Amino acid sequence: MQFTHLAASLVFLMTAGPFVDGSAGSIAPTPAGRVDGVPEAFMPARFAGYTLNPGDTVRVDEDGIPRVIIWSTGTFNYNPTTVAQWGLGAYARAEFETARKASDWLIQNQSANGGFPLTFDHAIPGGYSVTAPWYSAISQGNAISLLVRMWKVDRNPSYLRSAKRALRLLAVPVAAGGLQGELNGGIWFEMVADPRYPNHIFNGSVFALLGVHDLAVIGDDAEAQALWRAGEASLRANLSAFTVRAPFHPDAPPGLPDRWALYDLQVNGFPAVPNYIGESYMLVQCELMDEMARRTHYQDYAQLAKIWRHSLTLHTEPKA
Repeated sequence: MQFTHLAASLVFLMTAGPFVDGSAGSIAPTPAGRVDGVPEAFMPARFAGYTLNPGDTVRVDEDGIPRVIIWSTGTFNYNPTTVAQWGLGAYARAEFETARKASDWLIQNQSANGGFPLTFDHAIPGGYSVTAPWYSAISQGNAISLLVRMWKVDRNPSYLRSAKRALRLLAVPVAAGGLQGELNGGIWFEMVADPRYPNHIFNGSVFALLGVHDLAVIGDDAEAQALWRAGEASLRANLSAFTVRAPFHPDAPPGLPDRWALYDLQVNGFPAVPNYIGESYMLVQCELMDEMARRTHYQDYAQLAKIWRHSLTLHTEPKA
């Protein structure tokens, strides 16, 4: 049995969905070739962490549910993001019993507010800090993606009800205890929602947006459709904020080419240093942009992925 695990104990797996048309807002029919309107799960081929077996960083309990080591505490914890993506991987392999087990775990651990709590503290020195239990947009989005697919497989209404409940926190502002932030007049789904330190993590918001789209299309949910339109329009409007050009800050990683991506929009240190992304996360962001291009036919997403991939080929590591 294989599990997904990447840095910071947040695992990342994308799920391909039906296309929308090129305008920010309209949701088009599922293209031909998708059985019963259910999009296939999409696993980025370049994510080596997807095939990680239980071992030093992954443990499974007596029910087979994975726990991952939390880098900030050094302890093993359940992570709803891990569980959801474990289930999505099983779904992609047509291992529906395993996907069902993950879905049931999510339902059993869903809070009254619709969130899937993370039961460990998480902080960045000089930046955001959240204490258990807290909620994350990436967990909500990945869980929705799994639950709506398993609803289509089993027609178990509890899966669809759980997915709809999971949407709630994505519609509530961070200031009111939810996961919806504000970025340049648009909305942004926050992976770490600390109202004192808005951070706008790129991959977390896009993963959440993909889950919203899954519920909008597979679950034919009107609230999700409206949230998708608002979130996708905001993503388009803010794409340029996540690419920076030389000259870079003196404390930037060495060897960066002319253009590079940012992991988030939070600045760290004094003087402020942008959060230049690492190569593995940059690949994640490339895959996310490819997926958004497939769903929307909006080619700026594909173009950004192309730019970032080209930058990766130009990145030179300093010699020892």
